[in-house]
Amino acid sequence: MPAVIENSVKTEVPGPLSKASQKKLDTFFDARAVYFVVDYEKSHNNYIVDVDGNKYLDVYSQIASIPVGYNNPTLIEAAKSPEMISALVNRPAIGNFPSTFWHDILQDGLMKVAPEGMNHIFTAQSGSEANELAYKAAFMLYRRRERGEAEWSHEEISSCLHNTSPGSPELAIMSFKNSFHGRGFGSLSTTRSKAVHKLDIPSFNWPQATFPSLKYPLDKHAAENEAEEKRCLDEVEKLIKTWHCPVAAIIVEPIQSEGGDNHASPAFFQGLRDITKKNDVVLIVDEVQTGFGATGKFWGHAHWNLSSPPDIVTFSKKAQTAGYYFGDRMLVPDKAYRQFNTWIGDPARVIVSKAVVNEILSKDLVAQTARVGDALYAEMEKLAQKFPDHVQNLRGKGQGTYIAFDTQSAATVTGAMKRLGVNIGACGKETIRLRPMLIFDESHIPTLISALDKKHVVFDIVGTCMSYDVIYEAIDARLGPQLAAHNIKPALLGWAWIEAAEREYTYLSMQGRYRRFYDVAGILFHRMLYMAGVPDPRAYRSILEGFGGEEAWFAAAHMWNASAARGCGFKGAWCSVYEKEPCVELFGEMDVMADSLPEMARKIIAASASSENLAEDLGVLRAAINNILSNKNQPPLEPLKTESFSLHRHAHASPSPPASRTSRQPSPEDNGPTEEATVEPLNHIPIKSLYEITGLESLRPRQLCSASRSHAKSTTGLSPRDLVSLGKIEAEVANRLVRKFLDQTDHYLYGTNAGYADVDGVRRASPLLFAAICTVSALHEPGGESLFQTCNLELRKLIQKFVFASQISTADFQGLCIASFWLSDVSWSVSGLAIRRAMEFQLGKSFDLVVGNDTVRSATNRMQLRSRGEALDCLRVWYLFYVCDHHLSILYSRPSSFGKQVSVVNQLELLSILDQVTGLFGTDVHVGIPASFHVQLTGFNHRLDQWVMAWTDRYKPHDKIGMFPFKSLMLHYHFAKLFVSSHVFRSDDGSKALPSECTDVARVAVSSARAIVELTANDPDIKIGLVGMAHYCHTMIAYACSFLLKLATSRQYDLGLDQNDTFRAIRDVAVMCESAQCTRFHLLHWMGAGLRQLVAKCEAAMVGPSGNPRGTPDDHADVSADVQMQEEVRDGQARSETLLSEGNAWNMATDIGALGWPPGGGGSLGYDGLEMGIEGFDLGWESLLPSFDLDQMGFGLL
Repeated sequence: MPAVIENSVKTEVPGPLSKASQKKLDTFFDARAVYFVVDYEKSHNNYIVDVDGNKYLDVYSQIASIPVGYNNPTLIEAAKSPEMISALVNRPAIGNFPSTFWHDILQDGLMKVAPEGMNHIFTAQSGSEANELAYKAAFMLYRRRERGEAEWSHEEISSCLHNTSPGSPELAIMSFKNSFHGRGFGSLSTTRSKAVHKLDIPSFNWPQATFPSLKYPLDKHAAENEAEEKRCLDEVEKLIKTWHCPVAAIIVEPIQSEGGDNHASPAFFQGLRDITKKNDVVLIVDEVQTGFGATGKFWGHAHWNLSSPPDIVTFSKKAQTAGYYFGDRMLVPDKAYRQFNTWIGDPARVIVSKAVVNEILSKDLVAQTARVGDALYAEMEKLAQKFPDHVQNLRGKGQGTYIAFDTQSAATVTGAMKRLGVNIGACGKETIRLRPMLIFDESHIPTLISALDKKHVVFDIVGTCMSYDVIYEAIDARLGPQLAAHNIKPALLGWAWIEAAEREYTYLSMQGRYRRFYDVAGILFHRMLYMAGVPDPRAYRSILEGFGGEEAWFAAAHMWNASAARGCGFKGAWCSVYEKEPCVELFGEMDVMADSLPEMARKIIAASASSENLAEDLGVLRAAINNILSNKNQPPLEPLKTESFSLHRHAHASPSPPASRTSRQPSPEDNGPTEEATVEPLNHIPIKSLYEITGLESLRPRQLCSASRSHAKSTTGLSPRDLVSLGKIEAEVANRLVRKFLDQTDHYLYGTNAGYADVDGVRRASPLLFAAICTVSALHEPGGESLFQTCNLELRKLIQKFVFASQISTADFQGLCIASFWLSDVSWSVSGLAIRRAMEFQLGKSFDLVVGNDTVRSATNRMQLRSRGEALDCLRVWYLFYVCDHHLSILYSRPSSFGKQVSVVNQLELLSILDQVTGLFGTDVHVGIPASFHVQLTGFNHRLDQWVMAWTDRYKPHDKIGMFPFKSLMLHYHFAKLFVSSHVFRSDDGSKALPSECTDVARVAVSSARAIVELTANDPDIKIGLVGMAHYCHTMIAYACSFLLKLATSRQYDLGLDQNDTFRAIRDVAVMCESAQCTRFHLLHWMGAGLRQLVAKCEAAMVGPSGNPRGTPDDHADVSADVQMQEEVRDGQARSETLLSEGNAWNMATDIGALGWPPGGGGSLGYDGLEMGIEGFDLGWESLLPSFDLDQMGFGLL
């Protein structure tokens, strides 16, 4: 049968609604043991659904008590029967007033499946009660045999009322170690599994025998197990004979369930039956868990092949009622009312039990359980071989689906399995038990096994099994003198080394590739030395010597590599291919620093050309000076050393025309939308969706990066400007714009400019801040197009000036922050510029001053701060740059300029999670996500659920913008889940059906996108704040709309999307965007028009060449072919140009002798082929660094 993949976990477990329901219930009902709160209406068959919508494959089955699935139709019909209605409305006292159909209910139900040799039954309400009643029956039988047919004596009658003999005789029930038989007084006295059940409760002094402790696998320990079982049987017989009072009965489970799923052989139970027969002891078989088919036979004891049946068999759980069977008529008490209570069970539950019996027999579910159990056990054997440390003592072969195994931490496994969508239970000390329902079949095995196969390795060797100090001492003893000579602390190097080894070890383990920790650590040691900045410069020097006196560049993707070469005379060029942030404070500035290989190549050429131009200029100047000197009869100057530069190397390059220095008003119409006739395929980079919807050329990703560089190069020093003082806007207009921003718009940016009271304060603080506020307010003002253009032009000029300004105020950074958040066409450029300069002025170090770790003078002297209050202002701006930069890195699918700032990550949890997603899966949207990593996506989604739970209660209504902060939180939450979950569509061209393992995560992406659309279209707070919110939020909305539209036209059948409903919802968003009260230059207007057109295109694309809606099976090939052809035509030129540039840059780096790490230019080491260690390593390097700073290197990421 094909695998059934229906489980889906969307939140943490338990989810927020479960937690809330549990908390509410706990006010008057002890809810501490609740795993999660269930939505039983949505649960069906083998799947249980909680109130948060999480759907689990249930192999715990309400502690082994659900027989034929949730909401079974046969049971529902029984619940609607007249007999059921009568039993519920007129619940009878069965012993006195049974109904007319009580006999038939028993005969056609429970008695139809009575164990062999048993033709009597007594009904009860629970397993504990069934065992209690069985004990009473055994005691009464024992005394009846002693008394014979004589009547009760007066002494017996009177003494029993005083709890003394002979009326209350001292008799015992024997049970076994690790057994569980219930929580009543008698049954609890025979329970021996866990102290939590028995502590503080008085108990009877009854004997406990040892249950066999078998060794596995059974076939390899046959002799030892046989001896163990004989020893236990000998102990049973000895206890019967030596106990201080008669043993009236022995109770035993076919498989000790609660005690750890302990098994014994049929021979053991046969021997036990022989002992009880010989000593006239009643044998009670507790089939509360094993009965009703779970072991592959209707009754577990049927596996024993006894010569005579047990005396009593108790049942409950899957029977949906309780009681005990017996065959000896003497077990019926000698007088009425002795085995009696008002209800004697519940006829309603017995009616359900009758339906269960008929369902089991009609569908032959016992035989199915035996067959499926064999298949499941075979798969579990494979897991035991694959993970011998985690699947130990596998047992239950030939026992249906009654399978169990020991593990290192049962709680960890059950928790992880729930997060993977499998509800599973534990027992004993560290045992996992499988208790699926009888309808569990072969199609459900893959879901269970695949979840168990996704190992969650808990790795805590260092610091637990061994000490950090041991490692540090070993490094110090072996390499201490060499390390000390270069100011490298052994403990620091050792910590970074072990951190890296732990990470690699864990990743390997999660992939099922287990290596010794010693091997992994040894492989990484050389890498850690290189990362510490200690590669041997002699290798670089020998390369340099081959170039003679020519100018030589060393281009590398690791800064330590370029730094080492630079120490030998090379000029160093670095690009952020592997290192995502420059480690300037550690390695120093390189001659060229770039964000891509093509950019690095261009900068190298430009730097070389600058040197040559300088030589030419100096040559001209020298000639002029010599001419003057000759006129004055003075000797000429010495020859210029720069004349020795070789100029012929770039003679072939045609000169580029000079860039225009004229300043022109940037018109939004210049960047307006262009018409396209086709619907683009699903975009994985959010900003591309916004570009497709709006058509704004300024948003085209490949132009933004280039524009930012050309913009930075064309800046000129301009005198300070003020919009009012220069007469560009009236003072009244400026006051209106600033007032509007401070009173409303600023609160969408967390009110970071609240320190300014009025327009005068803003103007005094910074012309740049003033221009930014006026520009954003004008953009949001209906009919303010002309005003916006005036303010926008001045802002751009001031940003140009900012590039080379030697004195910068905090207010200048605040102005750039405002521009980054609200002006979509310059946000990437401005934020990058601001962050660079913020790093230059050490804005991030204001954190140390705020928390008291540093002083103003030492920590923030570059900003010349005078107080912690000023440092706090700097820190707020620094945090906002962090947020904005990570927003943009998500939208453009580019690396963040920040990399990792630990103090920020701790407080900006959401961006930290999304940054880890990008770090794990990269930014190449053409690379698919392996199926084995889908669990990682689910894990990230769970962390997002935890994040939103942690922050939800902290938001209160705002006096200016109402509930917008909370609604914004939810918008960010849904977009984050969309961003994470949409990774399953990477490299997906829509030509094939969506893999089943992707479906759950894909549906989370769809539901998140839909939540964004619904929130945008229907929430009043979002509608009010739509104009004022940051453009990152606008892009969220655009991406969600584009995402839904494209899936609705390509994968509506895979994901159950309603096309018409999707189109309607996005039309609502388009209408709202187009009706926004703001200038026509605002992004919302472009979005509205673009969304409307995109919906129309998608509706037109619904009908394919075959006449069927697009996305149907017979039209899939045509659609995918169209999409592929369009992509190739559209992207061909850009790809070829980019690849050519990258190839030239890389070839140039190789030609001048760049030594990449690791060898071959790859990004990781091959563990299978590398064997390195600390032994014999010669630290013969020349130090390039005065110190080794862990935080600067970013080793916390490891």
